[in-house]
Amino acid sequence: MRKVLRREWGGVVLVASMVVGLAACPPAGWGPNVRFPLPLDSVEATGGCLWLAPVARTVGDVSDVIARRLEVAGFGDANARRYAWFEAPDGFMLVTQAEQFDPATGSPTRGPNRWTLTYTRPERWTWHSVLADLLGDREGRFRVFMFAVSTGGLPFAERAGGASEREAQAWGRLLGVELPPDVVSAPLTPRHRCTAHVYEWVKRTADSAREVGRGSEGSRSLAQHLAGAGIRW
Repeated sequence: MRKVLRREWGGVVLVASMVVGLAACPPAGWGPNVRFPLPLDSVEATGGCLWLAPVARTVGDVSDVIARRLEVAGFGDANARRYAWFEAPDGFMLVTQAEQFDPATGSPTRGPNRWTLTYTRPERWTWHSVLADLLGDREGRFRVFMFAVSTGGLPFAERAGGASEREAQAWGRLLGVELPPDVVSAPLTPRHRCTAHVYEWVKRTADSAREVGRGSEGSRSLAQHLAGAGIRW
């Protein structure tokens, strides 16, 4: 029996079908119609993928290295991941769940509030946070990381407004998406590039989120975000 699954992602309805009891096709999050907005900042691994994963022979080997580094930084583990894979030419894009971070240090918010898309008072007081409380100008900062291994252009959709909070929430609902076996076993070639990207939002009220643009006041570079999150790259 064939079953059709429908899931909305970022305003796009993704459709997947599977044969129940026989075999399953790639999950709904894995598909060519998923197009990400342009990120705030990007960087390519110096020396290519083999610099990132020196003993890698397959695309799956590189994925394993990135996943382990994310898990060390607190993005779950193999049993409860806080990241998912999406399709890219001859490879993948690994996207993390949106997390809240301290704008003063770049480090993740501690405890369960790290994964809450509402403002949380920083545990560590700073002059910035004290002044914000006095002026009633509280704001939360949130980010999403993307790590890509691909031989071609990534499916970025250049459009006004960039990434929305709704999209970040949609990415978080696809955390169960797995890397398909044929991608895992695909050989790593000199044409594969390894890149890292980041999206950042500022949120002042419960229903107001604005993406932070490159060079905006208070924005951080990708290198600063990675260092603050404790992710090796």
